[in-house]
Amino acid sequence: MNIDSDHLGSASVTANVDGSLNSELRYTAFGEVRYNNGLTPTDYRYTGQLEQAELGLYYYVARWYDPCIIQFNQPDTLVPSPGKAVSWNRYAYADWNPIIITDPTGHFGVASGVIGVAIGGMAGAIGYFSMNYRTFDSNEYWTAVAASAIAGGLIGSGLAIAASTETTVALSVAASAMIGSGTSAAMSEMTYIFSNKDKFESKPFVQNAAIEGVVGGITAICPNSSLGVAAKGVTYIAGAETQYALDNPDWTTEGAINAAILGAGGYISDISASKFIDSTFITTGYLPEKVWPGRTYSTSNPILKEAALSRGRIGVANSLGNITSGLFSSITLSWAKALRNIDHYGN
Repeated sequence: MNIDSDHLGSASVTANVDGSLNSELRYTAFGEVRYNNGLTPTDYRYTGQLEQAELGLYYYVARWYDPCIIQFNQPDTLVPSPGKAVSWNRYAYADWNPIIITDPTGHFGVASGVIGVAIGGMAGAIGYFSMNYRTFDSNEYWTAVAASAIAGGLIGSGLAIAASTETTVALSVAASAMIGSGTSAAMSEMTYIFSNKDKFESKPFVQNAAIEGVVGGITAICPNSSLGVAAKGVTYIAGAETQYALDNPDWTTEGAINAAILGAGGYISDISASKFIDSTFITTGYLPEKVWPGRTYSTSNPILKEAALSRGRIGVANSLGNITSGLFSSITLSWAKALRNIDHYGN
């Protein structure tokens, strides 16, 4: 049998091996079953969450959701978006907008982003102060903290979205871009801070992080098709050339060629690492009994279990691939920036 889902990831239609209809479920906006035809062979139903039919509740990891009263049975342990009035109702489900929003963790997918912001901000603060305490400047300090917090938030939020089995294709692409961009920007920021002791300047710091963040985000969403691989290569080379040109006003033809070579090298390394990750998690099927982010599926139906494990392997492979793209793009552009020193030395 094959279970198809709707745009929210809810189990909707079950087809037999010959393609004929086996069962069908339809839901109200907030998850009550409004139409049921046949026996759907899974308890993971509305938005892909586990239904406890005897209780009439759905398990959303952090708490239980009741579709009859269209709210959670327990209050959220955090206020996801303090600037939004609806977030202060800590029993609310999906901001009262269940047509396009899901809440896979019971925290509205924000906890990971908040943690990322906190970790990134602390890393920026500690890094800046440890390397610039003699020349401390409050404006530069807060620039480092803010930029690092943004990078951490991108990584955390991207991982939260990727961890959801209900994530749509569009959100999955956005998550990939966020992880790749955040990783690349974070690497750029830490590299700049620790290689410029007592010489921190806000403009080049932000400029480098922005360029590497853009390149990391683009390379992370390039598919493994012929066109996608070509686009990734062009992005790497263009990013290296841009970084070299901006950081070296007196650029030379030789330096530009070297920057292109570095871009090509980073691209080849990225592709090789991505293929290794795919072969480890997808081809060989590593990740037994666990799915991203470590959730165990105990269903006795082998088809459903394999489907869940397959989603998990793909989720892990994609997330690691996104991080890899961010790392290699940051390393490549840092090397391209370092060509300035070579040019100056040659002159």
